[in-house]
Amino acid sequence: MVPWSQERDRGPPGWLSAGGRTLLVCAVYSRAMDRFTFAPIRFVWNATRGYRLTPWRSPYLRWRIETYSGKKAETLTAGDIFQFAWESRWDLLQYLRWTGDVQREAHRRG
Repeated sequence: MVPWSQERDRGPPGWLSAGGRTLLVCAVYSRAMDRFTFAPIRFVWNATRGYRLTPWRSPYLRWRIETYSGKKAETLTAGDIFQFAWESRWDLLQYLRWTGDVQREAHRRG
């Protein structure tokens, strides 16, 4: 696939052409339009290391939810964690966007 910077489509914003393929670029995953980053999936993958099939048992996720919401980590159930994730989804996506910005800045200064 040809990098975005080498070949640009003159079509509507959000579309790019590379290597003969035209793709719709979703701003949720990539603000820079130069690569796809799946920050939510990458975060969950890293945060649930050792607990990937049962993320609600992850001590790290339980601790993060406890510090954010104030609910006791020992009392959290799978339903509580999924409910928290659904109710806080926009805040969580905003947090992931911010961490991506910080990582890109650190890499740029690097």
